[in-house]
Amino acid sequence: MMRDIIFSTYPAATMPDPDARGEGMPGAPFVADAIISNPPVYGHHHVAEALRIPLHLMFPQPWVPTCAFPHPLACIDKKRYR
Repeated sequence: MMRDIIFSTYPAATMPDPDARGEGMPGAPFVADAIISNPPVYGHHHVAEALRIPLHLMFPQPWVPTCAFPHPLACIDKKRYR
């Protein structure tokens, strides 16, 4: 499984979506202008370096409390507190 993940990173940033126009019908050629990646992902820095494009590391959720999410893992019913 890890091998599949690692070997899929470069094609994900350079190849067309294999099913963009329906199953088995690839889309237009694609080359990324930048990579936005979650830090735990494997290989993103190597792909960005090979393509000579920027790499932006972003987390998909806040790690500190915000007004919208008092705690990153909280599931709060906002209607209850209005």
